[in-house]
Formats: sequence, structure tokens, C-alpha cells
Amino acid sequence: MNETEWRRDVIRLARTGGWAHYYTHYSPFSTPGWPDLALVKPPTLILAELKTDRGRVKPEQADTAYLLGRCEEVLYRLWRPDDLDDVTAALALGQGRLL
Repeated sequence: MNETEWRRDVIRLARTGGWAHYYTHYSPFSTPGWPDLALVKPPTLILAELKTDRGRVKPEQADTAYLLGRCEEVLYRLWRPDDLDDVTAALALGQGRLL
């Protein structure tokens, strides 16, 4: 089974279970290392990296997995340019927790 087939199987299972999903279909301009698939069914968010049995985790993926594994919560915000103060405050708080 290749990674595309595996992703299709996972998405099919997710849909059957009522999960919404996101997958970046064309990622050359995306940040390296981010998981392949986002699955959400409140109150749960899963960020999943999908690999075949022989697939290797790249260093960027391992770094991102380490950071995500340290997160205790997921927050969602809708930010617009007028929210710059809120963005600055939220990022300053988050930065302190990541490092």
C-alpha cells in the first residue's frame, strides 16, 4: 500500500465516523514537517502524519512531532488585521510555552 492509498483509507474511515478533515494536496510552498492530515470531531483535533510501513520520518517531521506532542491544548482563533494586538499578545504567550 502506498501513502496515497493509506491516506484515502484513513479519510474514508474518518468520514464514516463523522470527522471533518483537511489535507494539503499541493505542498511545495507549505512549511516542511507539518502533518499530512488534520482530523476534527469536537472536542478532538488529530494532526496525523501518514507513512507507509517503509516510510521514513524526516528531521523536520520529527521536530514538528516533538512540538505538537508537548501541546496540552489546541486553540482556534479567527484573526483579522484589526486584531493585531490580540495576535501579538497570543503569540507572545504561546512563544513562552514552546521554548
